[in-house]
Formats: sequence, C-alpha cells, structure tokens
Amino acid sequence: MDPDQDALTAELGDLFATRPSDEWVAVLAPAGACVGPVYEPGDLFDDDHVTARGSVLGIDDSEERIIANPLRFGTGGPKRAYTATGPPAASGEHTEEALLEAGFTPGEIDDLRATGAV
Repeated sequence: MDPDQDALTAELGDLFATRPSDEWVAVLAPAGACVGPVYEPGDLFDDDHVTARGSVLGIDDSEERIIANPLRFGTGGPKRAYTATGPPAASGEHTEEALLEAGFTPGEIDDLRATGAV
C-alpha cells in the first residue's frame, strides 16, 4: 500500500471504532452506501437477508441449523448445490463409499488403510 492509503485506512479505522456497526449501517445505508454489518458466525442465523436467500438450513427435525452452500445452480431461481439431510459427516465417514465409487476394490482400500493413506 502507499503511505496515503495507509493513513486513510488508519483514520477510517479509528473513526469506525467510535460507534457500533449497526449505527454506521443506519447512517450510511440511507446515503446510498453499500454497507452491511460484519457478523460473528452465530449472528448469520438471525439475519433477515440470509434467511430470505434460503441460506439457513435446518437439520432433520432437530433445532440445529447450518449455513447452506453459497453456490447456486440452475435457472428460474436459486437452487442449492447441496441440501443437508443430517449433521455434517465425521472425518472419514464416507471414505470407503467414495473410494468404492471411484473404482477401488475393497482389497485396495484395505491396503490404503494399512499404509495410513486413509
């Protein structure tokens, strides 16, 4: 960065630190600035825009929620790349299934496990 940009960044940082983000959004949005709050991860679940975009998914019948994959495919409206049907998989939970689908034999998978590759 150049020195002028560094100075401006520092000055704006000091200025923005004088008020909470929701106050800055309330002041700047009506003026036409493209602004929004910076969230902590847990705050995303309660944001109206995130909810309206279908970006919060429930898991089965539980109270758990996750953030949806942001990639959308298709035409005629947003389509999810993935729809959760349960909690996230444990590490390695689907390794054997994926390797079998990729063409590995059960014996080859056993060899991979024996060498620590999986």
